[in-house]
Amino acid sequence: MSHLPTTRCPYASHLAFLWNSMNPSSPIPEDWALHTTHVASEWVEQQFLTHMAGRPLVDPLPGLDCPTLLSCRHLALLMAEAYQHPIKLDIDIIQYNKALAKRESGMNNAQEEALLAKFPPAEKTLLDSPAVIIDSGYQIILWYIPDALTPWMQSDMFVAMQFMEDLLKASITARKLGGWRTCQDNF
Repeated sequence: MSHLPTTRCPYASHLAFLWNSMNPSSPIPEDWALHTTHVASEWVEQQFLTHMAGRPLVDPLPGLDCPTLLSCRHLALLMAEAYQHPIKLDIDIIQYNKALAKRESGMNNAQEEALLAKFPPAEKTLLDSPAVIIDSGYQIILWYIPDALTPWMQSDMFVAMQFMEDLLKASITARKLGGWRTCQDNF
């Protein structure tokens, strides 16, 4: 999200902060694809905050096509729904993070057993609607947002991936020397 104030504030005043501090022109050149992503993400944030504050929705920004606008509106609504349905776990994510080894792989059974003993798992919870998972300090550790990507966005992403298929296949290696990002055991 964009430049958040350092102190916590209600959503209504945070929204006012955003509107007052938002730069009318994006720092990203308009001919870059990233510009559209930036504009869309800013609008999703504004929509999310207005949903949370119970205010009228913000008008769409110019330059976004209709499917993108509908997808952004859908995402913001689901994010607001998730945020209003927190599930609190009895774990301190900061302490858990400190207990992790550097470059934790999840493949060291002794380390995994030690973590389970120190941080026993919570009771099983079925996530069937948008929610946020929070720790004992009210830090969001997971956003669960099913159906966040609309079918037409999924289709667009699938088509775009087809053009990268050969590059992706070539990047996957049979050995771990290239690192975990490209090892075929991880796919």
